[in-house]
Amino acid sequence: KIFETSIENAPIPIMIHAEDGEVLNISRTWTKLTGYNKDDIPTIYDWTEKAYHAKKDDVRNFISKLYTLTEVQYDGIFEVITQDDRKLAWDFHSMHIGDLPDGRAVVMSVATDITERVQIDKQLKESEQRFKILHNASFGGITVHDKGLILDCNQGLSDITGFSIDELIGMDGLLLIAPDYRAFVMDKINSGYEKPYEAYGIRKNKEIYPLHLEARNIPYEGKQVRVVEFRDITDRKKLESDVIKEKESLAFTLKSIGDAVIATDASGIITAINPIACKLTGWSETEAMNKPFNEVFNITFEDKSIPVEDPVQKALTTNSIIELANHTILISKDKTEYFIEDTAAPIKNAQGENIGVVLVFRDVTDKKKAEREIRHISEHDYLTDLHNRRYYFERLDYFHQEEFYPLGLMMLDVNGLKIINDAFGHHQGDQALIMIGSVLNETFEDKDVISRIGGDEFTVILPNTSAKALQSYKEKLISVMKNKRINNVELSLSIGYELIKNKNDDLDEIQKMAENHMYSHKSLFGSSIRSGAINAILLTLTDKYDSEKRHSVEVSQLCRKMGIELKLKQDELKGLEQAGLFHDIGKISIPDSILNKPGKLTDEEFEIIKSHTQIGYQILRAADEYSDLALHALHHHERWDGKGYPSGLKEDSIPLFSRIINIVDAYEAMTADRPYRKKLSKAYAVSEIIRCAGTQFDPKLAKVFVESVLKEKWEII
Repeated sequence: KIFETSIENAPIPIMIHAEDGEVLNISRTWTKLTGYNKDDIPTIYDWTEKAYHAKKDDVRNFISKLYTLTEVQYDGIFEVITQDDRKLAWDFHSMHIGDLPDGRAVVMSVATDITERVQIDKQLKESEQRFKILHNASFGGITVHDKGLILDCNQGLSDITGFSIDELIGMDGLLLIAPDYRAFVMDKINSGYEKPYEAYGIRKNKEIYPLHLEARNIPYEGKQVRVVEFRDITDRKKLESDVIKEKESLAFTLKSIGDAVIATDASGIITAINPIACKLTGWSETEAMNKPFNEVFNITFEDKSIPVEDPVQKALTTNSIIELANHTILISKDKTEYFIEDTAAPIKNAQGENIGVVLVFRDVTDKKKAEREIRHISEHDYLTDLHNRRYYFERLDYFHQEEFYPLGLMMLDVNGLKIINDAFGHHQGDQALIMIGSVLNETFEDKDVISRIGGDEFTVILPNTSAKALQSYKEKLISVMKNKRINNVELSLSIGYELIKNKNDDLDEIQKMAENHMYSHKSLFGSSIRSGAINAILLTLTDKYDSEKRHSVEVSQLCRKMGIELKLKQDELKGLEQAGLFHDIGKISIPDSILNKPGKLTDEEFEIIKSHTQIGYQILRAADEYSDLALHALHHHERWDGKGYPSGLKEDSIPLFSRIINIVDAYEAMTADRPYRKKLSKAYAVSEIIRCAGTQFDPKLAKVFVESVLKEKWEII
């Protein structure tokens, strides 16, 4: 009778069936998961008809072979259809446990509900990032293999095998398999086998143990690798052996499984507790024995505002299996909190009377954490930790209903982000985005949904708001951003908004209108903002390097003098003067160690220096006011003979202002102190200008510069 009670109250699905198909007994867990009780499926044929539909004949043929079993058989994973048409994934094992008096063989089929694991496998295939999170949260061992070698593994594999993670990385994965089973496993690998199977593993201490293996080929870090799940099934094998022999007590059977177990009498007094339950509750076996269950098992809901009913008393009162609700937390003796899943089932004597309750529970804290991390990653921007584009569209659709009207939609765009990236690098651009994200979080309310939907684009959804409130937010943001800077560059936002007033308002149209308002704002102020950013960049460069400040001003003044001698028009003269002032703005991106290097530059360092022409071009062309100067910043190191950079232009194909700056820049560089040398004499600099005329410099312009600007004689030595 105890065995029958054990079967009925087992926390896993179990069916006992005879050779002619008669179902002798099923566990309550089987009924709970599928919706079918013993009356619904009096024979195995009724079960296959209901649970397998089109595959019923194949399953019946498979079952017919079970009655000749001589040892435990791994049946495989089957898709089971429940009474309410849900699909479950069950991992079956079957064993011959005896014969009836009429000679019919009796088989026990034991299933493990792995529906959740199959769903997790699907998630693993869809996302490498999700794989890494679940990989580290897995209860079993996980390895990532490439050509047989272990690229990565989790702590679970280390716990199972006894090897440290450092020892496992780079190891041939076959070394974790017992020698007698390596050829068998290698055949599975070579065939690309992706179904679960069993073998034997070997631990670091040479212990051989039974192993459940399952492999998948997935994308990982840009290539296809093989992910293998290791599960130590020693406990399961032991349980199977115990059930077959029917020699061990129910208490021993419960203690041999991998979950925490507490048993009580009919008064709720603890009569048995296994080591895992001791670990999770914080009570030793000696302390817990004969204590009231609710004194040891202290549970609450996640928000701790709703009391949780005692599962033992409820199981005794209702005479049924009880499961805790999601988000239940067990508070241990030392106040450590664990998310748990559990089942409480009544224990009956031969007369059918309740004589106690057995509670089986497990720690699912890591799983909850992994689920939260996956959810957070899928809904948030990695850089600012604001919500992402996908979440924005989901919430916009959700809020588009009567209870949230008027619904505000604000579109924001960062002005001049490309200039910051070009001048200071993407790290500083990222810092600007993080700073803006922080401002948005501080400005809006918790009920509002703030998202980053593109590189420099943000949105805010504001339920139950008004046009006045939206305008107030806009003005506040503009004011606050005036005090936010990155390397002297003032950060700013272009902002537009619209109100959604009823269900008939088209979301796409409202978004376009808000964007149009934003672009209108940008067109009014964007150009001046970008111009201000460029001036701030030049200020940063010249404040940081006094020599660059003197160089830029001197080149600008000499360019003006050169323009006067060439009789340029007033607007051209102004443009040449500005081109001289801004020609080296691209040096803002050059590392200090190179700009200030006292010795000769290496080839690699010189290539970095040369990049300042192109960076200066990118910075200046971003603002309409300076776009004409960009070309001269780009080409002021071109040579008359075509051997300059970056484009190798020659002679008159080089813009006039660039040819002028080339001469003036070289002269000023020679006659000023540099980190790598003292300044050279004016006479020497003049001789170099004359010597390089016709090769480096435009010969006509060089002659004008020497004779008319510097007032020196043109003497070729």
